[in-house]
Amino acid sequence: MKSTAPSELFRKLPSVDDVVRVPAIAKLVENYGHDSIVDAARVVVARLRQEITTELLNDNSLDLLSPACRRRLNSSYASP
Repeated sequence: MKSTAPSELFRKLPSVDDVVRVPAIAKLVENYGHDSIVDAARVVVARLRQEITTELLNDNSLDLLSPACRRRLNSSYASP
């Protein structure tokens, strides 16, 4: 199986705005607020960029973006 070139993976990454518009993520705005959602999306997209750079990310991993944002928010706002 041929791996996807890093440059192609970078092109496939959604913008933070696109992430925030994903219906599953957009619903979280009601609970966490727009700014928190944007911050979480930035963190996740930055992490994905880093993983592409270090070749830890493959094409299938991009499908995990929405769940990754949700986990990031849940861990940020979890009760101590």
